[in-house]
Formats: sequence, C-alpha cells, structure tokens
Amino acid sequence: MAKKCSTRRWWWKYFAEHLGYVNKEYTLMISGKSKVICKVIYKQHIAQE
Repeated sequence: MAKKCSTRRWWWKYFAEHLGYVNKEYTLMISGKSKVICKVIYKQHIAQE
C-alpha cells in the first residue's frame, strides 16, 4: 500500500491557517491565500495576556 504524500512541508507543524480562513473572510487572505499564524508566538502572546 502506497503511503499518502502530503503537499505540506515540515514547517507546517509550527504554523496554522488564520482562524478566519474557515469562514473565507476575504480580509484575512492575501492573493487568494490565507494568512498564517506561528503557533509558538501565538501561545506566547496568550500567556502574556
């Protein structure tokens, strides 16, 4: 059985698509692509709050 090949690279485990991407909010997209969030920095900002 062939292994499924992902189109995402190793660095995607550190990033997440912007939360508005699910709703297809056009203000959260650039050139038809969604903005991304660095998970590590996002957690740091939450901890600071």
